[in-house]
Amino acid sequence: MGRKGQDRGEKTNVSYALSHLRAVAGSLVAVRCGSGFDGRRRTRLLGSARRAGPPAVRLLGRAIGTGADAEAAWACWLLVRLDDALARRELARLLADRSLADARKAALLASYGEVTDARTRPSRAEARLDGEVHGLLDSLRTPAEMDDAAALVLAQVPPDELDAFCAELSLRGGARAEALVRAIASRAMRPLAGSAGDVAAPLEAVPPRHGPPREALREALHTAPDDAGLHTAFGLLLLDQGELSRATFHLERAAAIAPDAAIHHWNLAVVAQRGRRQGRMYLALLAYLERAERARGHKARRRAARAVVVAYNAAVRHALPGVRPPDLARGEDIFGRAYAALVAGDTGAAAEGFLRVLKLVPAHAPSWAHLGTAYAQLGMRDEARDCLERALSLQPGTATAIRRLEEV
Repeated sequence: MGRKGQDRGEKTNVSYALSHLRAVAGSLVAVRCGSGFDGRRRTRLLGSARRAGPPAVRLLGRAIGTGADAEAAWACWLLVRLDDALARRELARLLADRSLADARKAALLASYGEVTDARTRPSRAEARLDGEVHGLLDSLRTPAEMDDAAALVLAQVPPDELDAFCAELSLRGGARAEALVRAIASRAMRPLAGSAGDVAAPLEAVPPRHGPPREALREALHTAPDDAGLHTAFGLLLLDQGELSRATFHLERAAAIAPDAAIHHWNLAVVAQRGRRQGRMYLALLAYLERAERARGHKARRRAARAVVVAYNAAVRHALPGVRPPDLARGEDIFGRAYAALVAGDTGAAAEGFLRVLKLVPAHAPSWAHLGTAYAQLGMRDEARDCLERALSLQPGTATAIRRLEEV
């Protein structure tokens, strides 16, 4: 081919790529202005993004970083489906960008979770993306941060995509992802967002936090392991130092040794509130009130406890009529553990957990739906179908149940 023909071919190729790039840019403007696309149009625009090449990747990355919410969501949808090394590098770069809002990162992870395949030997770019997920999980150091992240995920990820998102998170995050998955499940089971524990004033532990140093308390506990006062002192010291799991253990031990002492149950409510465990907080305050009323305990603490209990009861009556609030509160942790087991692939433990929740709250549609999923994965198709149909009878339109029932 002569020089003129070669030039003509290059110009044609450039023009071809630019026309596709303009189509992608136009779609971002259209979405920003409130337009949407059906499935066929989305497929055509995805093809345009692929043909436009690297400029489209850069354009989509900028839209995710600085565009309006709708524009960023559409850019996420396109970028994760380009499925090439450059797009994966851009994904990793965005997740590593400290200036990018957490909401955008959650949307990216959700979109990525929809389309990621189960390759056993990930590419270098995928390995880097795995590293960014681990970095995100490592940044969630306190229960409050974990709970805030769970709220963000629930706000950003559509309900029918939540299972896929959590499964992908569990796959890439390993054991470190389990706490976040459990937080997502537990928050999703709360009677109402913003109820009870979320709006209660911070509860103060009793007695005031002062006393022997940590090593002295540890040695004293070795000598007197059944001393409720020592467990309380050590538990409150750990609470002060941010070690909620160990603090909970010692405060629970104090309540088990001296179950009639109201103050031990108050302190359990304090540590549950710090851990954003609304159901546990409610149950601990019920136990506190039962004992404090008999002993004419501290009036201000009784008023605070009653306020939380009344708020939680009202929230349950509004969201789940006919359900006993204590039963729902007991089910929160069980549901969280069962859901984490399900997305991690431990279907036997998941099924057992969902059955325990349903003994407490027989009309809990999500537990029926997820139990159906677990049964389907165990090959129990008839049982799975019954559970999924039960979920739909309780909550018509449940996306998870509809999808699983079609699969079964």
